[in-house]
Amino acid sequence: MRNIFEDFLKKAKESFDYIDILYEKLSRIEIKETEGKRTVIPLSQRTATHIRFLKGKKIFGIRTGEPKEETLKEVLEKAKKLLNLVPKRNINLAPIAPGRKTYTISPLFSFLQEDTEEIVLAIFSSVEKIKKNIERKYRVSLYPEVWFFSENHEKLIVDSNGVFKTQVIPRTFLSVINRACKNNKRAMTRMRVGDVKGLELIFEKQKKLEIKKEVQKRIKWWMENAVNILDAHTLNPEELEEIEYFILDSEAIGVFIHEALGHNFEGDIIKEGGSGIVDKRGIPKGRIGSEIVNIIDGPLIDEKGNPVYTTGFGTEMIDDEGVEVKVKILAEKGMVKDFILNRETAWYFNKEPNGGGFSDSGDERICRMSNTYIYPADKSRWKKELKEVLRNVKKGVILKGTLGGAVSKEGMSSSIQFGYLVEQGKTTKMLKPSNFTAKTLYALRYVEEFAGPLDISDVGFCGKKGQTKPVGDGGPKWTKIRKNPYIHLVVQG
Repeated sequence: MRNIFEDFLKKAKESFDYIDILYEKLSRIEIKETEGKRTVIPLSQRTATHIRFLKGKKIFGIRTGEPKEETLKEVLEKAKKLLNLVPKRNINLAPIAPGRKTYTISPLFSFLQEDTEEIVLAIFSSVEKIKKNIERKYRVSLYPEVWFFSENHEKLIVDSNGVFKTQVIPRTFLSVINRACKNNKRAMTRMRVGDVKGLELIFEKQKKLEIKKEVQKRIKWWMENAVNILDAHTLNPEELEEIEYFILDSEAIGVFIHEALGHNFEGDIIKEGGSGIVDKRGIPKGRIGSEIVNIIDGPLIDEKGNPVYTTGFGTEMIDDEGVEVKVKILAEKGMVKDFILNRETAWYFNKEPNGGGFSDSGDERICRMSNTYIYPADKSRWKKELKEVLRNVKKGVILKGTLGGAVSKEGMSSSIQFGYLVEQGKTTKMLKPSNFTAKTLYALRYVEEFAGPLDISDVGFCGKKGQTKPVGDGGPKWTKIRKNPYIHLVVQG
């Protein structure tokens, strides 16, 4: 393949100033069960190629499949014809730092070496056993839905300046949606587990493949909470008025950060004038958080501030342009500091590219989040346990988990799975699911404290311009926000 690409680039250089190629290959098994219908895809493979051409102030891309010599010859002829039709723009691509040539995360054991039927049996026997035990204990009906996949993602980036980089990473995911029904009452929860790991994320291999005990406990916990929600409390308007603090768990604050702020840091959205926190020149519109708030995108950082590329569902080591994915401190002490950039927007804002350019199966490479999380700027306000941040809360609400969120230029909303009422520093009643909304530029100005370890294990799939990308998000296990005019909560009746 290297010889095929290098031969193509040599010929293309006769007509263009610069060319780069992104080749992707995705191998995957997938299992779904919805409404009693089970679908098993033992092994599928998908390849895609995106070739980008630059000539003067003209830039465009062509998508194709498996890059064979004859196919690439046709692509080059098509590109020469398109060159006359593409308008000129104020555009260029920032250079790529050399870096390594190969980037790899190796799974402990891969689906490629396992029997798919054994994986199916391990998943559904565990879920069914947990379901039946809970139904007997609580005398309810449960209707779980399962989605599992494990994949191997390979990509290669090569260009006419001599860049040749490869990345190979695994990614495994399990979702169990739990629907509970009793006496005409209905409730739902969703459990997700995902990471850049192989089957070892979900399974342990002894005499046979089995779901890990900790994963089984997590499925059981979320399934039981679907049952508990059936009789949970609804806050009336008077009770909501008395609330002083919102305490969000890492999943709830993670979706908050992703939806309310993350997209507003993406370079292409900023350039188009669509950001709610900076203008199209990149000048901040104001403070976006209190002085103890940092916002980070990229790999998780350890206690010494070093990047960790072995965890986080959205983790990548290089982006789809061959740029190493950096730790991007988007906001520091509540003030905008950096953007998520691909090579085009890095050139536009006169900055170095920081590994924010991604595509989806051969599409154009646009600015995308990877793992986006809140990080305390003041360690003295970062407590070890939840009880330490609840101590002075007379009336508050703990919000746990989400079912996703939506974003606009001015704000965001998120569906919270359930909550707890806090009274005089103690958790009391369980609360029904709620809808949490916030104004982008103001809500985090009221963050006062954090508690618990840093956790970016929340799993998501972010859509933008018709493309979907795996992402992670989170923060400390708990984030305490003082009630303010820019946050609203509506609890289900």
